[in-house]
Amino acid sequence: GRSIIPDLSAAPIAVDKLEVDSAELDRKFESWFQSVAKESGTRMDGKTMCSGLALATQGLWSTLSAPGEVNHKATKEGPESALLALAQSLQQQPKAMCNAIEGVLGEYLARLQLHVTRWLSQCEPIAEEVADVVDWLLKETRPALERFELGAAEVAERRVWHWRSTADALECALLREWESRSCDEISRQIEAVYTAAPQASAEHLPGENARVHLALGILKSALRQWCAWKTLGTAGDRATSVLIAALNTVLRSYRRIVQPWLVPPQPLVGGVDCPGRAKEGWQQTLHTLHKVQHKVQHRASSLTRIVSKKDDQERHKAHATPILCCLVMVAVEAARLAEFCQEAIETTIGHASSLVCTTVFTAFAGAFDRETASLCELVFDRHFAADHHDQLKGLKFGKDDSASITTVLTAATAFIECSFAGAPRLCVAHAGDAAVRLVVQRWVKQFRRCPPKLSANPQLPRAVAADEGALRGFARRFGSDDLWSSAVVDSAPLGVGCGSRKADPVVPLTEVRTLLTDSSQELKATAASRLIAVLGEDHGRALAKAVQLSAMH
Repeated sequence: GRSIIPDLSAAPIAVDKLEVDSAELDRKFESWFQSVAKESGTRMDGKTMCSGLALATQGLWSTLSAPGEVNHKATKEGPESALLALAQSLQQQPKAMCNAIEGVLGEYLARLQLHVTRWLSQCEPIAEEVADVVDWLLKETRPALERFELGAAEVAERRVWHWRSTADALECALLREWESRSCDEISRQIEAVYTAAPQASAEHLPGENARVHLALGILKSALRQWCAWKTLGTAGDRATSVLIAALNTVLRSYRRIVQPWLVPPQPLVGGVDCPGRAKEGWQQTLHTLHKVQHKVQHRASSLTRIVSKKDDQERHKAHATPILCCLVMVAVEAARLAEFCQEAIETTIGHASSLVCTTVFTAFAGAFDRETASLCELVFDRHFAADHHDQLKGLKFGKDDSASITTVLTAATAFIECSFAGAPRLCVAHAGDAAVRLVVQRWVKQFRRCPPKLSANPQLPRAVAADEGALRGFARRFGSDDLWSSAVVDSAPLGVGCGSRKADPVVPLTEVRTLLTDSSQELKATAASRLIAVLGEDHGRALAKAVQLSAMH
């Protein structure tokens, strides 16, 4: 690179040493900071503090340039002008001049550190203001000092480096304060967003959830700060820490809102919430009936209580189910947060801390993705299933080779296009996935309950293939097949992700068709094992047995 050594032929004659009057320097510092404080007219914010610090650093370079003040004014004050003024003396008396320079740097940096510490304690600056001072130190002052150190080393062949310990301490203090204040402020902002935002209702639901835009604004601000400091070593690490804290706070606050909706309603005993005691309540009721069966009145009241229990449970479940627009709103919110994390991964690639950031963003993207999936499943389990109960329950395997689920899938298509209009692609994909899983679940249940006779319906394998094709076409329409893994993992039952992807929910129909059409014992055993893998031990064996019964008749 270009040498920093000045042209000595143009260098003025410099004095042999530099001296600093401590009392006079104290007065100068007070004057510099008082002047900028008067100009601002209010409290000393970050910009004002940086102005005072800039005056102090100009004073530093002016002091170091003083030995050559006859000619140095032709050059702008800075490390280059100081080197020009000191070059001859550094060559003639390198040790003495380096010691004198160390003294000047030490006096100035100690006072800079003192004023910054006083500002942090007395003015209570916000994180953004502290970041302004960090920028002043890391992007302006420290690089200038490093250039001066390098130039002095080239001229005198001695390092001027003791200033680094004070600069390091100042940098550490500023970054520590910035990180602490940033985490506190971000936490309060996010908590306010998720606490103050009213619960959505059918009467005042906006087209787009304003809460997610506020949360994304906070996250994007933290990401911008990371981008600004990503090449600044420790500052980049601190910015990464703040970004992780922001993501964690958003996820925690979001889950606090939606978690009650994801907990299934508890059964009721005698009209009162009694978690985990449904079976015990039934046994107690039967015991009471047996014990006092000769008391007709008591038995009648007990029977009435038993009959009404199911109605109580249905009313309790309906009361515990949030309205559709609320569920869709928070599902969209989770999808947008997941998309932000995915986009942030691309932003962080190619930098020193990219591995940490990529790992963090991948983890949070997966977390918000799972939240989206859970809420979409809840939408279809609680709302679509209730609205289309008869269609789901009435699935029948006819005597032709047409699909038996066409009507249900048509209804699901209209439901998604209406309820998830304008939703992110990820949210729509999970909605389609939830619809496919619900239909497959009901299809499997109906097949197990009433296995159709293959002898009476030789078109059955083609009908199953038609259902399979209809489901895959439905999934492609909404991008749901992008969520599925082609591999079937033994430990991953239907609906559970295989790594970062989900198991293919249409596999049960594929294996049923295989069992109906192939008489090979080996292939039948393989198909049965796959059913167990995707449906679980009990349901997989039950469906395999139902298919065998169907093929036998």
